[in-house]
Amino acid sequence: MNSFEILKNAVIPELEVLKDKIAANIHSEGKNASGKTIESMQVLETDKGAKLIGRSFFGVLETGRKPGKRPPYENIYQWTLDKPVKAKPIP
Repeated sequence: MNSFEILKNAVIPELEVLKDKIAANIHSEGKNASGKTIESMQVLETDKGAKLIGRSFFGVLETGRKPGKRPPYENIYQWTLDKPVKAKPIP
């Protein structure tokens, strides 16, 4: 086994641990609505090593969104359907 294979075999389990930690954070912070983001996360072996992939915005759940751009309203609307949101009356 060459050094690249050894490193790849060491990285893949760490990416699995990272995936589990991100999923746990999403659950513990109450950010899980439909479960699709957690389901989308997967560790892929590549010709250059390995990577953790998922829905395009799963990183935003961990680090937040950068200022300057509006979030896509379709995603917010779907979130309100997936996660019961109760509106409070305006006094």
